[in-house]
This record gives sequence, C-alpha cells and structure tokens, in this order.
Amino acid sequence: PVVETAVGDPNTVAVVGPAFSGESEASGDTYNEAGIPFVSQSATNPGLADQNWDFWYRTIANDEDQGGPTAEWIAQEGYANVFVVHDVSTYGQGLAEVVQRVLEEQGVEVAGFEGIEATEDYSALISDIEASGADAMYYGGYDAQMGLIVAQARDAGVDIPVFSGDGSVSTTLLDLGGDAVTDVFLSCPCNLEGSGDFLSDFEAEYGEAGVPIYAAEGYDAMSVVGEGIRSAIEGGAETPEDIRAGIKEYLDGLTTDSPFEGVAKTIAFDPDTHELAAEDRTSLIYFYEASPGEIAPVGNATEVLG
Repeated sequence: PVVETAVGDPNTVAVVGPAFSGESEASGDTYNEAGIPFVSQSATNPGLADQNWDFWYRTIANDEDQGGPTAEWIAQEGYANVFVVHDVSTYGQGLAEVVQRVLEEQGVEVAGFEGIEATEDYSALISDIEASGADAMYYGGYDAQMGLIVAQARDAGVDIPVFSGDGSVSTTLLDLGGDAVTDVFLSCPCNLEGSGDFLSDFEAEYGEAGVPIYAAEGYDAMSVVGEGIRSAIEGGAETPEDIRAGIKEYLDGLTTDSPFEGVAKTIAFDPDTHELAAEDRTSLIYFYEASPGEIAPVGNATEVLG
C-alpha cells in the first residue's frame, strides 16, 4: 500500500528508503518502472545491487562489506575457534555465511555453523556452543534474539565473547540482555556519532542520549535527495517528471572525485551498481562494544584493523 500510494501520486519526486532489504526487493521494480529515484539508508543485502535498477541508490555499505572486516576483527583479537549462528533470515544467514568464509580464510576454525529460527528458549543452541569448545561466537540476526541469546548464555555460564552485526545494534539488545551484556561486540555500516554537530543537534532535537541506528545515514539520504531537488529546479525543471530526472542526474554525478559530504560519511555512488563508492570499503564499517545500558564506539574498521 505504501508503494502504491507513492507511485500513484503524480507529485512524488523521490523516495527515501525502503529501509529493509526484503521490502526493497519487493518494491524496487515498481519504483524503477515509475522512474522515481529511491535512496535506501539501511537496506544492506548485496543482491540489491544486482537488480539493474536505474533509479536505486543506497547511502551505506552492504553485508559483504560488513562481514569480512568483522571476521578479520575476530581473528585479530586472537580467537581461534568460533561458533557461527544465524536466524535463517535472508539478512542473518547471508551475513553469517560471509563471516564463516572469511574466518576460514583467516585460519580460524569454525566450531559450528547453525541456523535457528527465532524462539524464546535457546538452551539447546547454548549447549551446542558449550560442547563445541568455542572461544567466541558470532550471531547473524536481529536485536531481540541477540538479547535473549546473550542473557541465556551468561545464565548458563557460557561467558565467551559474542559478536554480531548491525541487526543487533539497538536498545532492544540492551533491554533484553540487561546486566548480561558483557563482552558483546558489534559491527555496523553505520556511524552512530555522525560528524560535526549532528550528535548534539540530534540529542537536542529529540531529547534522548545518542543516535539510533541509521539516523545519520537517513539524514544523508534525505540530504542528497534535497540537493537533487535543488539542482533540478535550478536547472529549469518545472514538472515532477523533470525533477525526478534532475535528481537522478545529480545522484549520478556524485563520484569519488565529486562527492557529497554527509554527516555519516562521504556520499558517492558507483556508476554501474549505485552502491556507495569508496576507495577503501573497510572504512565504511564501524565497530562497537555493548555493555549494560550502553553501545560505545570502538572505532572505524580501517583504524581498528590497522
């Protein structure tokens, strides 16, 4: 219904989103056929870039970019035997498979690779992890399940470090995990602090501490769309159709030599895939450490990995 509303309105000139990979895949053909630029702030599935959508862009890296540096981080920290788990979702399994592959390339033994659908009781999984002798665990999935796994693992006496991706970066993990959230490390193609005054401005505007996941990336997505509208109108566009074309022309002109300086990161697009472009893709990933009540930055992946 949201897609139908957007494309059915002749005045729609652009879409910020969709936010998730699944809905992007389901709606992308419709937006593209309507000639409406759509810029996602958080859809990370690598396969979206293979859909040949002329009007699709995203302001973040993908799961392939995220999984590799995370596995390198785990290896660099000296963990030699890692149990990899995922939630059987397109997102979670895909991310876990990248981590598994790169761990093995790094010479790290994968003690187990298991998919388990969302549940309230992870005791069987925790028993498998404990029996494997793993010295660390990776979970590909979302915050609610991650919180339960961490809490139940700690209750069972399994105190090994737990790593996860952007799906776990939220206060839901902290709320469900509580005091059990120790030795928990997260990766994300998101910059939770932003640059300049973004963090302080956001906190002042919304009266809360910190910035939610992908808020800065969403701000950048809206910013480049806004600049595209400005560029189109200054170029003489008067109709919605002309403005759409002008936005696309502006977005296509954002290259590594002529980027948009966003609050999350520098925005430029690959001319063929419309992926976020960067000379060093590792620099698009950020590492965090979660502890009771807090998710604190460890650093940009390029800096952490040296």
